Amino acid sequence: MLKGKISQISPLEAKDAPVIEEWRRNTSYKSPYLGLALAHPSIEVADLFKRTLSKSYLIRTNSGDAAGLIITDNEKNEDRNIALYLDLKDNKYKPEAQDALAAMLDQLFNEKNLFRVCTYIAGFDKEIEHIFVKENFKKEATLRRHLYCDGAYHDVFVYGLLKDEFKK
Repeated sequence: MLKGKISQISPLEAKDAPVIEEWRRNTSYKSPYLGLALAHPSIEVADLFKRTLSKSYLIRTNSGDAAGLIITDNEKNEDRNIALYLDLKDNKYKPEAQDALAAMLDQLFNEKNLFRVCTYIAGFDKEIEHIFVKENFKKEATLRRHLYCDGAYHDVFVYGLLKDEFKK
């Protein structure tokens, strides 16, 4: 388990599946990401536990409430470059998500010696975008009308952070 100041991050386990299923059923939940996986109804939550290249982590408050997910993609990549996705259960958990992201980045850059971390953010997801910008991520590209969600096409922003830009 990885601990932040106000959050805890632990690998997603089968016992956490009901939390994920709740997010999928919640009609107010808009994020198309969760590692680009759970948004599609044909994806089973159990598939998250079988993956070898991507890993899912549950963010919890220090009181134990599920707050969100961090998904890393291609953690075993030899070029030390991974994609990371962040999803919030509810915007009230923004401080815990910020704290968890900082703790995860510290581990990725300082313990796993990664060179670069990137993320893809739906253009309408301003809360998630703000969290990444606050951690010094830089906008690198806009994928115009790249995502179809809720009957409309949306831009997707690519953000990146290099090890030497990371706030220690």
